[in-house]
Amino acid sequence: MRAERGVVAAYVAASAAATVSGALPRRRIAGITKPLPIAILAGVAARGRHRRSGADNLLLAGVVGFSAAGDRAMLLEEFSGRDRWLGIGASLFAGAQSCYITTMYRRGARPRPRHLVIRSAVLAESSLVLARHRPALLPVLSR
Repeated sequence: MRAERGVVAAYVAASAAATVSGALPRRRIAGITKPLPIAILAGVAARGRHRRSGADNLLLAGVVGFSAAGDRAMLLEEFSGRDRWLGIGASLFAGAQSCYITTMYRRGARPRPRHLVIRSAVLAESSLVLARHRPALLPVLSR
C-alpha cells in the first residue's frame, strides 16, 4: 500500500511539473517533463504484467506507446504551431483509445446508450469550441 502511495505521489508530481512547464515558454523543460507521467504509468503497467494475458499486455503496451507518441506529437505542435502535428497526435491518441476499447470489450464492458449520450455531449462541446476558434482543425481531427 505504501508503494502505491509513492507511485501516486510521483505521478501527481510529474503531471503537475509537466502541466506547469507546458505553460512556460522554455521548450527544454517541457520536453523533459512531458514524458514523465506516461513513463511512470508504463512502469506500473510493466509491474502488473504477470496478472494479465499476453493479449491484454500487448493492448496495454499499445495504450502506453500510442499515448507517449501522441504526447510527443502534441508537444511538437505546441511549440511549432503547425497543425500537422495536431493531426498526427490525434491519430496516435485514437490508436490508444482503440487499444483501451478493445481491452475493455475483452473484459466484458459494453457501452450503454445513456453513457454514450453524456460522452457525446462532451465531445460536441469540444467540437463547437474548435469550430468557433480554429475551424481549420476540424477536418484534420475528423480523419
